[in-house]
Amino acid sequence: MSAITTSALDTPVRRSVERTCDDLAILVLAVVTIVASLTFRDYGLGWDDYTHAEYADLLLRMYGSGFRDTGALSFANLYMYGGGFDMAAALLHKLIPLELFETRRLLGAVVGVIGLAVTWRLGRRVGGPIAGLATLLLLALCPIFYGHMFMNPKDAPFAVAMIILMMGLVRLAEEYPSPSPRTILIIGLGAGLSIGSRILGGLALVYALIGFIPLFLEEIRTQGAREAFRRFVHVLHVLMPGLVLGYLIMGLIWPWSIIDVANPFRALTYFSHFFEKPWKELFDGALVSVPDMPWSYLPTLFALQLPEVLLTLTIAGVVGTFVVLPHGDATARRKTILLMLTLAAGRCHGEAPGALQRHPALRLPDSADGRARRRRFRLGDELDEGQSAKLATPGAGGFRVRPVAAARRDDPPASLSVHPLQPHRRHRAYRRQSVHAGLLGPRAEAGLRRPARGTGRAPGSAAAGPQMEGRGVRAAAPGAGRARTRLHHRLGFQRR
Repeated sequence: MSAITTSALDTPVRRSVERTCDDLAILVLAVVTIVASLTFRDYGLGWDDYTHAEYADLLLRMYGSGFRDTGALSFANLYMYGGGFDMAAALLHKLIPLELFETRRLLGAVVGVIGLAVTWRLGRRVGGPIAGLATLLLLALCPIFYGHMFMNPKDAPFAVAMIILMMGLVRLAEEYPSPSPRTILIIGLGAGLSIGSRILGGLALVYALIGFIPLFLEEIRTQGAREAFRRFVHVLHVLMPGLVLGYLIMGLIWPWSIIDVANPFRALTYFSHFFEKPWKELFDGALVSVPDMPWSYLPTLFALQLPEVLLTLTIAGVVGTFVVLPHGDATARRKTILLMLTLAAGRCHGEAPGALQRHPALRLPDSADGRARRRRFRLGDELDEGQSAKLATPGAGGFRVRPVAAARRDDPPASLSVHPLQPHRRHRAYRRQSVHAGLLGPRAEAGLRRPARGTGRAPGSAAAGPQMEGRGVRAAAPGAGRARTRLHHRLGFQRR
């Protein structure tokens, strides 16, 4: 009688806890959505915003021309990345009354909230409603994820695509060897979006192969080798529609990948070594070339960027997984899920692209005619108002700065160069200006390099040189200047 009473009381309490956690999770998502919708305009530009916007224009132009205009397939090095987020932002920009980069910030917020929702569901599926709520709160309160979801057009969408794929793989482990149509759809969607964003999404195949080892061994032990192999082939056969869907999605958002069947492998080879022109970063009091960073750089970066509670729980989770694996208390499915998630967490990497920050007015020397004239430069305030930043002159005209000219606050004055400045109106001849990354550091001073009169080229043309100065990428394809011209008008720039 006592057992029956305890069971009768325990079930409603358990349901109440689950419902409370789920309601709180939905409330957290609603709060994040509201905050993001009210603040997305306050976020600045990343290193790659301007170039990715151009890439989107070229991709849309390629599709609009029926693949006759293929400038997108050789634009800088971005053809080795997918352009799904960029194309979606460009299309959304045509539909809503927001400026281009405000639209990109808004779409980034939408993608980030989707990532939070999927992370919550994944955590709930693996650890229960309390674990799901805790996972959601930890990610929503993580500054790196929350900030990058607004201004990082590569890493944030890729992270969300990977979490969708991991959700599909976890469901596959739970339903093996008969995955449901919903699981097949999630796997195809996640695979297409992740690999279509970055070829590194293919590492999920490694997670799956290694992670499923405990389940395969259990199948062999209980079903026999022949039956276990037959069930495995059956799963591959059932997954084929999802894999075909993933391939189509990958080709849609990363068209270069399907032009040649070997292109994804070329991209993998390209990204397997340091593909940019090396620059130096300040670490441990010294300027160190990026490829020569010591082993302690990455742990230090994690320690500085991630909240302590997140670091502690991550380490505890990794240790806990390898403690559970040798023991027979956990089921093979549970071991497979934990091993896949641990491998995926171990692959995460810290990348901190420069974000546009508010700085006080800076003074720049100008030695145009032998005299050092001072100019005031305020970047953050004008961009917050949706205008192009200007080098205000004490007389006629002004220098218009390309919006992507942003750097981290702590960039050393000699670290790297950034994108060219926009044309200025002081002279009739069209000229390109360049500015040093150190210009945006505290109390920094830098000179303006002036090409000879009449030698300027339209940005984006083949003669304009590399699109990303100092970053070792290829020059734009012929015809890219036309896309950039249209982009100038969309950003409010005028050309003479």
